[in-house]
Amino acid sequence: MNLLGEARTILGSAGYATMSGQADDIFSFEDSTLLGFVWVAPSVQALLEGWQKKQDDFLSARDRELRRAKEKSWNVYSVLLTEDEANEGQDADLMRVEEDFRGTRKIARSGLRATYQVNRAILPLLPIQNRLSLGDVDVLSRLRDRLTSINGRMAEILLQETSTESTVDLLLDADENS
Repeated sequence: MNLLGEARTILGSAGYATMSGQADDIFSFEDSTLLGFVWVAPSVQALLEGWQKKQDDFLSARDRELRRAKEKSWNVYSVLLTEDEANEGQDADLMRVEEDFRGTRKIARSGLRATYQVNRAILPLLPIQNRLSLGDVDVLSRLRDRLTSINGRMAEILLQETSTESTVDLLLDADENS
């Protein structure tokens, strides 16, 4: 799998501008509120040994820009990915990397071999995504069940197919008469 390409596609689809890096294993991304870089390390060990240099290089290259964009400078991300699977000790080390807030916020993930795994890894950078599927549900029946906290007459008025003005008038009348 082309891990770098997948990450770039996902971030691009989410509205980020993506720019190639100085090496084939890195690119940067930015929108109006945050910026950062994605680095794909060849192994977990390389990630653990090299993330600080990658972060420092990115921050040095963006120093002037970060000084001008004060709010954005609080939203800088280092996204550190590898297909290599971490062992138990390395998992703990990756967690420590993520908990190190010096310089940038960090996402450090290993064992990424499928698009859904990459998507899950960079989820904190993506817009909120709700996937609600009602299937073959009677929506009016479902809504009627949820309207139990208001009186029955008002619930029936809300479920009628009338104009907004008519619905408001009927609700006001029902409220006055209750």
